[in-house]
Amino acid sequence: MCPIPYYDFMRICKDKSLYRYRLVAHAQKHGIKPAARAFGVTPATIRKWLARFLENGYEALRDHSRRPRHSPKAVPEATRQRLRALKHKYKRLGADQIKYLENVPVSSKTMRKIWRELGIASRQRRKKHVTKRNLREIKKKLNFLEFVCEDTKELHDIPEYYPAMHRLHLPTIQFTFRDMSTGTLFMAFGSEKSATYAGLFADYLHHAFALTGVDLSSTIRQTDNGSEYTGGWKATQDSAYTKAISQIKGQIHQTIPVRAHRYQADVETVHDIIEREFFELETFTSRQDFFNKVYSYQLFFNLERPNSYKEGKTPWQLAKDKVPDLDPKVLMIPPVDLDALLAQKSALLESHSGVYDVSSSPFPNDEFGNGKRHPIPPTPQLTHLLCMHREVWKKLAASLPHPALKTKRSAGMKPDRPKKIRIRPVPHVYEAWRDATLSETAIRQRQRVSIWDKSLSQEERLDSPEFKQALRRLGIK
Repeated sequence: MCPIPYYDFMRICKDKSLYRYRLVAHAQKHGIKPAARAFGVTPATIRKWLARFLENGYEALRDHSRRPRHSPKAVPEATRQRLRALKHKYKRLGADQIKYLENVPVSSKTMRKIWRELGIASRQRRKKHVTKRNLREIKKKLNFLEFVCEDTKELHDIPEYYPAMHRLHLPTIQFTFRDMSTGTLFMAFGSEKSATYAGLFADYLHHAFALTGVDLSSTIRQTDNGSEYTGGWKATQDSAYTKAISQIKGQIHQTIPVRAHRYQADVETVHDIIEREFFELETFTSRQDFFNKVYSYQLFFNLERPNSYKEGKTPWQLAKDKVPDLDPKVLMIPPVDLDALLAQKSALLESHSGVYDVSSSPFPNDEFGNGKRHPIPPTPQLTHLLCMHREVWKKLAASLPHPALKTKRSAGMKPDRPKKIRIRPVPHVYEAWRDATLSETAIRQRQRVSIWDKSLSQEERLDSPEFKQALRRLGIK
């Protein structure tokens, strides 16, 4: 006889079917009552399992469901299918929210149970790699230059670049333009983060794209809410950058939500790449050497560097797939020195000759014209590109407004009452004037001949007391 009662043994038994098979086999060999005495069960239990075994075999020895054959309160099949459709519609909303929104007639607990039975996943947070994969597919569908990101980066926080920046008076601010679909990169550099500089860079790209046949009428240009793009939170009118964007009909300036920095992930990523691959590795001997190497890196990035995030293709290959007849010169637009551009434009606007004698390139004293200060290497392949930029420069000189170049912060400021004015007379004294910002009110109080007088010539302005005082302050004789 079994020392443990049958029902107590079945609670701890791991394989009930095997134990019942032994019970049935013993009954077939010795009879029902001897088997009942041997296993400590009633003869009725032996007859039940023996009949099931003879009818359906070993599988019949498993426990049967005790669920009632008819349940009058069961959820109808139509309601189950509706719950399936609602879950696909609301994706990651919870049962309580869906029940409130759609007035579902069953409890939240029942809704979760039905979703588990239907094999619908719970509302777990989407994994980061899944999100990136989905965004990658969306970006593939964008056209070339349909959606671009722009941002600025302060360069003084790079330890490897900081000593040369101060020693050689290199740029401190980087302006970046990147196409979201192909990753194409364009850069500009300057000494201040302002709407004037952002507007200059926008006009520079507009004319360069126009000369190469690129249409920007359907482009969305996304920026953050920095004052260089929006004019500041107190601005009462469009900034110089927004006005430059609006010059092309159909082009839109779009800002990201406040504190939503992930919207600028593409341009922030390229800032990190440039810092690791360029600023931390290169050394510079002069400002000309800096722009030479910046342009070389930009050409490498656009034409040769494969992007593992974009199927291992270069920006040029991706752009060529989208626009088969695209001119390669579009991806060869060189970085622009915004300091030199603003200084040259200011000098032209201050003159009274009425004729714009514009330089052939955005960098004064280029090695193709007046000297040796152009960032483009003198290669035959780039000669045509230089000629293209000569036309860009002439159109740029005729299109930019005067107040936007004279005022340091043109956005949100009335033209007749500028707070501060910064004049850069000629390129070779630009370093002196960069730190010599004078108040127009203070000049009027001195009641003497001033460099702000429109009737003075260029030489008389350089001999003015204000300019000499600025030179002495900078230690320049």
